[in-house]
Amino acid sequence: MKQIRSPFTVAVALVVTLLGIGVSRTVVSAQAKNTWSGIFTAEQVARGKEKAMAECASCHGNTLKGDLAPALVGADFIDHWYDARLGELALRIQNTMPQSAPGTLKPEEYADIVAFLLSENGFPAGSETLKMTPVDALDAIKITKTK
Repeated sequence: MKQIRSPFTVAVALVVTLLGIGVSRTVVSAQAKNTWSGIFTAEQVARGKEKAMAECASCHGNTLKGDLAPALVGADFIDHWYDARLGELALRIQNTMPQSAPGTLKPEEYADIVAFLLSENGFPAGSETLKMTPVDALDAIKITKTK
């Protein structure tokens, strides 16, 4: 027996199919995001450098390669944070720094510092603005050694 499909039924099936494709692409895109994905801007790096020199250099050194506190750039830093979620790093910085007054910077300032540290460790800037919230978005970004 031959089934007759109404234009409405065909339209609904097409919309459902397209929505399914869009959702699956969004999920794959979110899962694949890492520190090589251009997750911060060059402007954030510039602001972060200024703030890091003012807030971090006294303990981590002018080159941030470690002094009284651990290195924030270089192989030791990457080896420590390799395979972690960016949310872990960002929250660690926000909750413990600056050492003399943890948590006292604005969220944007912490995001700028994280962007600067990522840049100093060789990760590329892009067109996205890194934000400290929602933390779930930061947790979806993996710190990786290679692309």
